[in-house]
Amino acid sequence: MLVAVTGAGGQLGAAVVAELVARLGPGSVRALTRNPARVAVPGLDVRRADFDDPEGLLGAFDGVDRLLLVSTDRIGHRVVQHRAAVAAAARAGVGHVFYTSAVNADDPANPAPVAPDHRATEEALAASGLPWTALRNGIYTETLLLAVRPAVAAGVYASNGGDGAISYVTRNDLAAATAAILAEDPLAGSSIGTAAADPGRVLELTGPEAVTGADIAAVLTGLTGREIRFQPLPDEVIEAGMSRAGLPAQAIAMAVRFGRAAREGYLGPVTDTVRRCLGRQPTSVAQFLARHREALAG
Repeated sequence: MLVAVTGAGGQLGAAVVAELVARLGPGSVRALTRNPARVAVPGLDVRRADFDDPEGLLGAFDGVDRLLLVSTDRIGHRVVQHRAAVAAAARAGVGHVFYTSAVNADDPANPAPVAPDHRATEEALAASGLPWTALRNGIYTETLLLAVRPAVAAGVYASNGGDGAISYVTRNDLAAATAAILAEDPLAGSSIGTAAADPGRVLELTGPEAVTGADIAAVLTGLTGREIRFQPLPDEVIEAGMSRAGLPAQAIAMAVRFGRAAREGYLGPVTDTVRRCLGRQPTSVAQFLARHREALAG
């Protein structure tokens, strides 16, 4: 079985490749990236794969049994890229495509800025005739580090997420769970293998619990020994504050929409898929922040 991973030069893709190599050996793994020089693993087949070069993808996908299609970061252009990659996978005869989507991506009312692109990609996969699985990932726990540092400094964790909860999951847990799904023999009859074998199957990969802004403030209070309170703010206040800080308009709009998605309950689903894949509980927000305690004051 040959498993290929796109975006292998990125953080998630590289982590999945490392997990797959540990499970299957380098001979069963192919790393695909726009810049092959960024991937240096002895014995690993590394090939250039640029979603803006569909014809070049045919060679990259040749002979692949399972392909992990990692979403690109080209907001506003990635649907075109993803459709090209799906079409190339079909032409190359890829056995099964797995795609890194997002929780509740199929709901047109989901205000999260990434949802429309993921929904369009899932629709392209459904129309391709390929066996496919949407791996709908939760929000990376690592993104919290950008918000908690200023919160500790100010004594206030502010968000427009209101009472909404988010099922944060660490990138390392996602990578290990994804590798388990890709490497599992679907004929073995396990729950993970069966799910991977079903065309059009959706798996939601989340953390062990959904946490609110108030929960995060409480964790920070316990870790730092100083009171950190949670302050819910309306969208327009968040927009104004980020604008004064000089952030670009696109980044502001994305942050506000993610907060709204949390507030409206779109980012809070909790499943046991990651736990089943890892054979242990996923890393909680409290555990993650405790491991990065020194960074909270950075």
